[in-house]
Amino acid sequence: MAPLLIQGHIVLVTRFYSRPKIGDVVVVRHDGREKIKRITKLDGKRIFISGENRLQSTDSRDFGWLEASDIIAKLLWPRA
Repeated sequence: MAPLLIQGHIVLVTRFYSRPKIGDVVVVRHDGREKIKRITKLDGKRIFISGENRLQSTDSRDFGWLEASDIIAKLLWPRA
């Protein structure tokens, strides 16, 4: 499967959205960096995120669950 995002491409995000849902592609702040990942699991106020390229992605499989408050934006374009 081709990746949704390619380095150097422009994306459109919003900081204003309701609540996170499984399947949303979001920008999270983790370890002082902003990362774009897909929400794959929800547990109350916690999220489990996964990268599109599972072989090369650093995501919740490596560092565990994040707080929903770590989300800083939701991807609007390109659509997932």
